[in-house]
Amino acid sequence: MATIIKQPSITIKCSKPTKNVEPVVCMAVESNTKQWPTNMIWFYSNTANLSKDNFMPSNHLQTTLSDTLNYFPMLAGRIIEDAKGNVTVHLTNEGVLYTEAECPNQTMDYFIPRTLSDEEFDYEHINTSNLVLKISTYDALYAHMILVIAQATQTSLTDNIKILQSFNGRSRFASSCSPAVLNYFGSFPFWLYGKIPSDREPTLSSLAQMIHEMYSKQTEHSLRDYNAYLMSGDGDIKKNRVDADVINRDFHCASWRKVNLLGAKFGNSGYPIYNGPTDVLYPRYFEMMDAHVNDESINIILGLREQDYERMIQQNLIHKYR
Repeated sequence: MATIIKQPSITIKCSKPTKNVEPVVCMAVESNTKQWPTNMIWFYSNTANLSKDNFMPSNHLQTTLSDTLNYFPMLAGRIIEDAKGNVTVHLTNEGVLYTEAECPNQTMDYFIPRTLSDEEFDYEHINTSNLVLKISTYDALYAHMILVIAQATQTSLTDNIKILQSFNGRSRFASSCSPAVLNYFGSFPFWLYGKIPSDREPTLSSLAQMIHEMYSKQTEHSLRDYNAYLMSGDGDIKKNRVDADVINRDFHCASWRKVNLLGAKFGNSGYPIYNGPTDVLYPRYFEMMDAHVNDESINIILGLREQDYERMIQQNLIHKYR
């Protein structure tokens, strides 16, 4: 059993607040995506070889967060929304809420078991279907996981199944931002939807092609068209917004592989940041995350119902490889 001791919450502000006090007026697409924040957990590694009692010193945690906010002054500001859904961010440096908790009677392994598997990759059962176009690791892995999850959840892929993937719009609109902003907190999400053709059973190849085309056809022009659509008519973003099924009832994948989660470092505290997802409640959801900095290994974080996960394990649909 774990005993968690929560400290009183405090407010952390930018250590070097921006001199630009002009408010930031968000585009329609940014205003539209404000309602889907990304919840994050930070772990600070013990790079200074401190004693056990000082493994995560509060002053370093607070200093690092304060230094990090210098890159993202909007996070420490305040948002005002008008009746039509237009958002303005005031760079007031009012800060973010910081809550620290500790568990003195358990180690991190209690919450995140770290076990090694003796299983090796099963090279004999790789799908070798010829693909009609060049695809990425993301396309192939997403397609593979759809097939695995469909079996685990006993889902027919010929029943007008919808798949969803997140899309980073920041790099398309704000290419002048610093790499730290673009590659870390600097994304705002779009969700791309596609329906699997119901006239035939999909294959790894056909799914990978579909996923690839959903993403590749999105350009700056398509995003700007959507921005213009949200501003059309009387400019009421709330009324023009597409009522999308964000908590996708079918298949939903989010890739965190291009946001530099491993080894990200801000300020001069000497404490690199590890960033990971919180709990998810989607029935057929998974995330891709880089497992190590120096290789191409990938962690898959599954969001399945317990009975579906047990079925997946019992039927040996997925393995842990090293």
